[in-house]
Amino acid sequence: MGDLRLGFTRKLLTTLVVLLALAWAGATGAPIERTGKVDVPVTDLELYQQISESVRSGEGYYEAAIRHQRQAEFPLQPASTVRMPTLAYLTTLVPPHYVTVLLLFANILAWVGRMPGTPAERAVAGVLLAVGGFLAFDQSMAYLHDLWAGLLLSLALVSYSEERWWPTWLFAALALAIREHAIVFAALFGALSLYRQRWPETIAWTILGAAFLAGTVAHYHAVAQLTTDTDKASDGWLWLLGPKAFLNDILALTLLRLLPNWVSGPLAILPFLGWAILSDKRPLIVFTTFAILFCFVGREDNFYWGFLVLPAYLAGLALVPRAIIQFWKGKPQMVGADGLEPPTLSV
Repeated sequence: MGDLRLGFTRKLLTTLVVLLALAWAGATGAPIERTGKVDVPVTDLELYQQISESVRSGEGYYEAAIRHQRQAEFPLQPASTVRMPTLAYLTTLVPPHYVTVLLLFANILAWVGRMPGTPAERAVAGVLLAVGGFLAFDQSMAYLHDLWAGLLLSLALVSYSEERWWPTWLFAALALAIREHAIVFAALFGALSLYRQRWPETIAWTILGAAFLAGTVAHYHAVAQLTTDTDKASDGWLWLLGPKAFLNDILALTLLRLLPNWVSGPLAILPFLGWAILSDKRPLIVFTTFAILFCFVGREDNFYWGFLVLPAYLAGLALVPRAIIQFWKGKPQMVGADGLEPPTLSV
């Protein structure tokens, strides 16, 4: 009897903590876009499009990027304020809007086919991926590096299996070539492969890390050759915004922003419950790590960093009902086999 009471008390306390977190999210959550905008000569999206058009016309990437950022009064110090050239070159070869839409549909097909859960849960996950990735249809957003990186990292996450890890490595490498923040994903997968003593995989992630380091040094050197001490400096990124940063990133970048705050706020953090019941903890580890980092790093106008976990993050909502039922039944079965294989379990 004592064990039953203790178990019930734990469930009650856990439920209370979750409800308090949801209440906080409902009261706090508001898309960053609603908090006001700063007047600038051009927006980030316009800047990246202008740089791409200049590269398409034959101008060198670094000359074009630095010229446009100076004209737009964007910072040029440190060198990380200048994006890697990969996306600018890609957008000269293919229509970026078509690619982002194709990447979104590829994500929906991949996650519906491979995500653990019943057919109904996977169908709901597909809808949630569209909710989380709808900005892929926005033509101006197609020039945003974080959108591309997030779509590629979502594909990397769903592609992983211990037998075929190389597609994950490839998608992550493409994301990293476009946006340096993807190094967090690569570092996590590298650390997990090392922990599990998967040596070929560990070597591959180490090679990717070394290539990224070399590419970053070359990029910084190229920027330094064309900038001076009089160029505008960034305000920095260590702003310690706390948990509201991740919450507001998700609300600003997904269709959840159309809902009232008391609904959208809780929905923006509930996916963690769904991801927690997967036997493969990689998605939970990835999303939790990014969420924690955003608590410490990033300004309010860096809300677009939230793309790095989208659209995959919201798919976790599809497993939330299962997670709640299992919790209260006292049957904490993990869903799915290692590698996000389609499941056989039911609620």
